Amino acid sequence: MNEKTYERVIEYLKQQIQEGKLSCGSKIPSERELAASLNLGRNSVREALRTMEHTGMLESRQGKGNFLVNMPQKSLGNVFSMMLLTGQSNYREVSRIRRILEQEAFVQAVRLKNPEVLKRLKAEIKEMQIPEKTAEHDRRFHQELICAGENQLLVAVMESLSGLCEEEIAHVQKEAKNEDWCQIHEEIVNALEEGNMEKGLKWIRKHYDKIDDTLIF
Repeated sequence: MNEKTYERVIEYLKQQIQEGKLSCGSKIPSERELAASLNLGRNSVREALRTMEHTGMLESRQGKGNFLVNMPQKSLGNVFSMMLLTGQSNYREVSRIRRILEQEAFVQAVRLKNPEVLKRLKAEIKEMQIPEKTAEHDRRFHQELICAGENQLLVAVMESLSGLCEEEIAHVQKEAKNEDWCQIHEEIVNALEEGNMEKGLKWIRKHYDKIDDTLIF
């Protein structure tokens, strides 16, 4: 498969979306139909679709076909992982990006004032107080906070970055006292409930300072 084949399949599907014939979750035309519509070989189309699946644009379902799913965090995660492996980036840079994204999400969450968000965040903190559940519910807490900003690009980028730091964050949590860790999260939620942006941003910075100070490089 050459680059032009891949681009032609992408452009064709984009056109289908623009015309309202496809949307996220839709089943796309079969390999045979795409090959006929684009005057391409089926092997080339198959390779193009496989590439799209690897980049998170498609999901192949056994016996059902290919579906548009649009999971950019999958391809972004691969890119960021490769940058770490090749030394083009490091975990401190990942932490800095996460800090920036989370602060932006918090600002938007304060403006949106969604009471359901507060309920979910408080529930995660409650579970976080159980030592063996801290890591999982810490991850879910930050996922909820990012989602609270209602910006899907932020969600996708944050999810792709979060997976890179699981080992390092687990180390941070092991070193820190659980009650201290929970307090930081409680203060973030209190600030959100009060609508106090300055206070919330301060505690988010403190959260990431704590991570940066303990990260293994």
